[in-house]
Order: sequence, then structure tokens, then C-alpha cells
Amino acid sequence: MILTLAISIPLAAALTVLTVLALLQRRRLRRLTSATGLHQVLRDAHASWIVDHALKALVEACHREPRLVPGVVMVVLNESTVAVHVSSPTAHPPAPWRTSADGLVWTADIVAVQAAQLDPATANPYTGLVTLGVSDDGRVFVDLGEAHGLVSIGGDPAARRLVAARWIAEAASRPWSSGDAHLVGLDQEAGPVASPTSAIDQLVGDVASGAAGFSVVDRVGGDAAAARLVQALETHGCRWPVVVASAAHDARWRFTAHTNGWVTSDFLPAARWNPDAAALPVAAEKPAAKPAPAKVSA
Repeated sequence: MILTLAISIPLAAALTVLTVLALLQRRRLRRLTSATGLHQVLRDAHASWIVDHALKALVEACHREPRLVPGVVMVVLNESTVAVHVSSPTAHPPAPWRTSADGLVWTADIVAVQAAQLDPATANPYTGLVTLGVSDDGRVFVDLGEAHGLVSIGGDPAARRLVAARWIAEAASRPWSSGDAHLVGLDQEAGPVASPTSAIDQLVGDVASGAAGFSVVDRVGGDAAAARLVQALETHGCRWPVVVASAAHDARWRFTAHTNGWVTSDFLPAARWNPDAAALPVAAEKPAAKPAPAKVSA
């Protein structure tokens, strides 16, 4: 059984949403690495530091000019540049950022953003950022908070649970983490089981609180529970991603985890979540709907 942060309890109890302090999460994550391959995520600390510094520099540059701080859908990091895919087009990004013709991609040289002296009080607002994997263009990060609705992972059961476990690890360990993660155990053998109504009610309250967090559930449950949760997620300013580790027809963003080590979607590049993956996925599941663009926040 892959349990959130390796808490060994019966499945029924594991399906209760857990609130875990960041320090405790980090200690338990160290015990997960050998069993689940999470060391491949945790080794990525340097790339995450570069992205965190770049996004904080972007926020400060927007405040200086001034510009609206954009919503971020995706960040692509390669050897020389960091490219930020924003949710709404902007023709004139702040220096040292330059934009694509459609205004949806801001790019800067890594050297330039690393040289930026940051105010220690500057926070990275993109607390839902996780690693999608490695594409032909570089390492791909996606901000799940920008979905403003449910996020689902379909595909092979073992693969999707491992992808979810790695996202949980990032939510607990990355420099932009909120430190407040409400997580659910994931059983490698059992099929998806809906969380109890009481757990969903608790989760709805947390999501609607206005705080930043990160949650993973096996399955939301009935239509009424899903409707309450979706309404909370669609509230303006919500920064609390909820990932369903199974296919969900009402998810705003849908990903497919493949046994050959790739993860795909209908709106982001295919990426290797397993560094040993060699071939592109042969049959990606295409979601029915694409995500609605999110509004730029001030």
C-alpha cells in the first residue's frame, strides 16, 4: 500500500483527509524514497530552486513596473532559459522577460533571473506547482492551482498512483510549498474508493477557507459531494488544488499516466515522469474537454 506519507493504517481510516505539518512530512518522505522511487523527485531540488527563484523574480518585476502578476499554467526549464506559460496574454512583460508573439509565453535567461536580488519577504504564489516530467523542450512544471476545478489522473492504476505519490512528495518538499497538505492514502491493490462524506465536507471547508494547500483523493464520490467540492474550487482566488487519482468525468484538467513512464494530457506536452522511459506513449487517452482559461490575478 502506498499511503500518504507512509502512515500505516487501514484503508477506511486512510481515506480520511489528513492534515500533516511540513516538518513531519519531510521526515516521512525520506522513508518513502527507496520503496516508491521518490528519490527521483527529491533529487530535483536544484531545478526547483531555479524555478522558485525565477517565479519570485517575476513577481517582484511585475510589482516594480507595475504589471499584473500573471496566472501560470506551465513552466519549462532547460539549460539556458526558463519559459513561463501564462494564463492570459501580455504584450509587455517586465524586464528581463520577453514574450512570444501571442503574449502567452514569457521567457528569460536563467543567468538574468538568478542574478535578481530578492526581497526575503517575497513569496512564490504558485503553490500548486508540480513536476509533470521531462519533455523534448526541458523539465516541465505545471501549476495545478490554475485549474480552478478538479484535476484527475487516469490511465494505468499503478502508474497514476505513483504519479500522484510524487506530486504529494513535491507538495511537501518544494520551496514554494504552502506547508499545509491534506492528503489521502493510495492503495496500490484496491480499486478507487470514495472518501466518506465527512471527509469531503472537511475538504470543502478547507478549500473554501482561502488558504493555500494541496489534496489528493482516490475518488470524490457521489454527484452532490463532487458538486460541493467543484463549487469551492471555482471560487475566485482559490489556490488549493484537489487531485483525483482516478478518471473523473467532471475534472477540469485531465492527465493520463502510462505504464511506459509517460504522462499526457490534451493541452500540455507529453512528458516522461519516469526517467527510464524510452518511447513515446502509443495510445494517449484524450479528454473530452479542454481547460477554461483562468483570469489573471492582481
